[in-house]
Order: sequence, then structure tokens, then C-alpha cells
Amino acid sequence: MGWERKIPFGYRMEHTKMICEEREAETVRKIFEHYLGGESLVQIAKWLSGQAVRYHAHTTKWNKNMVKRIIEDSRYLGNEDYPEIVDQEAFLAARLMKADKIQPVSPCPEFIKPLRARITCSVCGSRMRRHPSSRRKTRWICTNENCRHTAIIQDEELKKEIDECLAALPLSLQLQAILTPNPDPKGKDILRLENELTVAFNRGTESAEYTRTLIFALAAERYDALPDMTAEYEMNKLQEEFSEHEIDTDALISKAVRRILLHRDAGVAVELINGVTITSGEEKAQ
Repeated sequence: MGWERKIPFGYRMEHTKMICEEREAETVRKIFEHYLGGESLVQIAKWLSGQAVRYHAHTTKWNKNMVKRIIEDSRYLGNEDYPEIVDQEAFLAARLMKADKIQPVSPCPEFIKPLRARITCSVCGSRMRRHPSSRRKTRWICTNENCRHTAIIQDEELKKEIDECLAALPLSLQLQAILTPNPDPKGKDILRLENELTVAFNRGTESAEYTRTLIFALAAERYDALPDMTAEYEMNKLQEEFSEHEIDTDALISKAVRRILLHRDAGVAVELINGVTITSGEEKAQ
């Protein structure tokens, strides 16, 4: 085909020497980044087409075979007189992912299903979606397109780390301050409105409508300044239940856990509804 490239995407020839074509080389790195982030060859091809990146001089349309050739091309490692574009770690990780995708993918275990709604990105706070790649590992990928934070952890290991965090929960309920209500809820706006209302009463010349507006505004500010006791109420109820009988893990998750944070190193942190965060391993230090 006349459109076939003679030089791999990402390179150009200059004075008989192969050098990097910087814009294309950056695209190659982005392709590996997207692939390692869990995107399929088709998704990456659509993204490249949308970015109007030219693989051939004649078109901006990409297909999965073009992407596949780039991911499998070892010349990007700096072989055969080609300068390095992709480091060995990223290249090997991509090859391992490709091997994983050939193997049967395990369905989502029952013990993971109650957790999915609470699995949260530790970088941006967005929800994370489960992407099983093989029976050996699972990728959780941030749904925020501008973040795409990825954590790799076995389902069993994830459950184990969450259980370790929750094992410390009864002790945390006893030792942690649930909520500390603000003893002085008066903010600057409240003080200003109180002063204006006092002046209005002292003058006695202000209109009834103006005075009524000040009263309602002051009431609204005072209401907004009241502490939200919902979390304290829920945690107190949970503490009473703990004193009566042991609660299973699923009940703890549904009643006490707000978010489960996944870090890039597959570390796990459990955030309770009262704002207290327990990291796996902390309970051993308590």
C-alpha cells in the first residue's frame, strides 16, 4: 500500500541518522500511558482520530491495528539505531497487559460488589471503575478523564486491607472525637448583621421592611452556622449497636464508611462518615 510508513511513527531521518520526531514521540508516550491506564486499542484509536493526529500524511483516521503496531514495536526502546522513546518499564508493562487480556477474565466477586460504590480516587476524589484484566490482578481506574489515576490490586488483597481497616473501627468509635460542635458559631456576617440590627432598633427610624429583612438575614446566617449533627447521630447509633452485638463487615460498610480511597501503590484508606480516615496498617500501631 502506498500509504505504508517506511519509518516508524515517532521518528524521522536526518542526514542518514534516525532521530525523534518530537510531536510524534510524545504521542507514542501518550499511547502507552492510555493503554497502561486500561483503555483498549479501539478507544485509543478513537482518541487519536479525535485529536487529528496523523499516522499517515493522507489521513487523521486511526484504527486498532495502528495502535497495536506501536505498542508492540521494540524499536521504541532504543534498539537498532533508533533513539529511545519509551522506557523499558512501560514497554514491558504494556506487553504484560496484552498477555493478560488474552487470558480469561474473572467476573466481579460477590464480596467486591458492595464496595464498588465507595471506591474513590485518592488523587481527585472521583469514583473509580473496576477493570479486571486477568485472574491475577484487577485495575481500578479513575473515571475523571483529566486524572485517570490507576491502582492495581488483587480483589482478595483489596478485601483483606479493607477488613484490616474495619477491624479498628470499634476502637476508633471509642477513642476518636465524633464531632466537635463550634462553641461560638458567630461568623463575621452574623456579627455584622447583629450590629446593623442593634443600630436599627436604637435609631427607631428604619422602615419595618428593612428591619424585617435584617431579622430574616440574621436568622438564616445563624441557621447556616449550626453544626451538622447528622454524622454524629449516625455514629452514635452505630456505637450503641456495637455495644449490643458484633456487626458484620457489610453492615459496617453500609453504615459507617463514606469512601474507600485507593492509592497508586495499591494502599487502601477507609474514610468514615464522621471524617476519620483509617489506613491499612494503622490499626496495628494503635
